[in-house]
Amino acid sequence: MYLAGVLLNLVVPSRAFGIATSTASLGVLTTWATILLCQARLKAASERPGSPVDRPGFRMPGSPWTNYATLLFLAGVLVLMADSADERPVLALVPLIVLVLWIGWRAIKRRFPADAL
Repeated sequence: MYLAGVLLNLVVPSRAFGIATSTASLGVLTTWATILLCQARLKAASERPGSPVDRPGFRMPGSPWTNYATLLFLAGVLVLMADSADERPVLALVPLIVLVLWIGWRAIKRRFPADAL
């Protein structure tokens, strides 16, 4: 990562910091969106009749509505990022991030039996 920062500073020194912070922001947004989507799937799985999944004792307050509201907020942040000329090129990385996560999940999923997931 250090080498990427050095190269970025050589190519676009005036925008290097903005690009780096925008990229970090995408990581944070992706992480939180993943957590919220997994929490929604866990809740849905626990409510199915005969499901072996139990709802945990600690629950998200206001779930599932706060879950949807937070996802909507994160989508709003992405819209605001698209409005900024400095962050727009980095925003183009979102499909790449989603693709890498999906490929990683498909690769890892094969290692587990279907009933374990």
